[in-house]
Amino acid sequence: MYHTILVPLDGSPLAEAALPVATDLAQRTGAQLFLVHVTTRATTTPIFVEGLPVVDEQLHSLSKLHAQTYLEQIRDRLSATANLQVTVQLLDPYAPAEQEQTAPALLATYATTINADLIVMMSHGRGGLARFWLGSVADALVRLNPAPILLLRALDDTQKPIQTEPVQRIIIPLDGSTRSESILPYALALGQTLGARYTLMHVNVPTLPSQVPPFITPTLLDTEQTARERTSAQRYLEMIAQGIRSTGALVETQVLVNDQVAVAILDESRRDGYSLIAMSTTGRSGLRRLLLGSVADKVLRRAEVPMLLHRDSEKGV
Repeated sequence: MYHTILVPLDGSPLAEAALPVATDLAQRTGAQLFLVHVTTRATTTPIFVEGLPVVDEQLHSLSKLHAQTYLEQIRDRLSATANLQVTVQLLDPYAPAEQEQTAPALLATYATTINADLIVMMSHGRGGLARFWLGSVADALVRLNPAPILLLRALDDTQKPIQTEPVQRIIIPLDGSTRSESILPYALALGQTLGARYTLMHVNVPTLPSQVPPFITPTLLDTEQTARERTSAQRYLEMIAQGIRSTGALVETQVLVNDQVAVAILDESRRDGYSLIAMSTTGRSGLRRLLLGSVADKVLRRAEVPMLLHRDSEKGV
């Protein structure tokens, strides 16, 4: 499924921490690797590249030279050590012939141009002294890009690169909607490539008694209704799991009851080995809002594991 993998870089060690993961996926699938950098109007030190001066009288043009050389050095290293087909590209939001665009918009357009199957990137970082790959950039790209995005994590606010580990399990939250299920083909393709097993999970929000006196906080759940909803959710997950198991994959199902959907997903990601969360950024289940952007955003900002995100293009939520 993966033929073209795009890796945005900003010159920082943190952004480059995505390269081992992208390289491993490209080697496993035979995909072509595209390394891309969005240039900025340099007002401070540009990317440092050995053998090139740091500043001169035309700092903006020199910044482009540094960026191009930087990408080419990484390309040559990967081509030599990993035997990969690697292409590099500079994107300029200030090109005279182009209408000025944001970095996420440029990246989304370029990903569409090359028919990228997957974008692999860190969720934030710095390029030289100019702040560039922040969580907001990754977040905006998720909302713009039609291809799935594999977002890798930093350990903490110091922005130190993560120590990558083999993904053992892919957690796929589902809410019964076709929108939440839109992540399935991408998650299954990634799991097949990595040799991971799957956990299909559904979070039931507790059902409260229908008759509650005003100003009284209910302390008991509607146990019968909650049990019925749990049984229905388990049946739904097992139906999907059976189709996946027919391919020989290992799949478990998990129905949880929690009034905080994001918390339940995050807690599950900490259980039983190194995991990856794969989810659509939109979705509905009946009248209950579940895997909409707000929940995905909460999971993204607090997850301690990588995330595979896909923006469902269906309108009318």
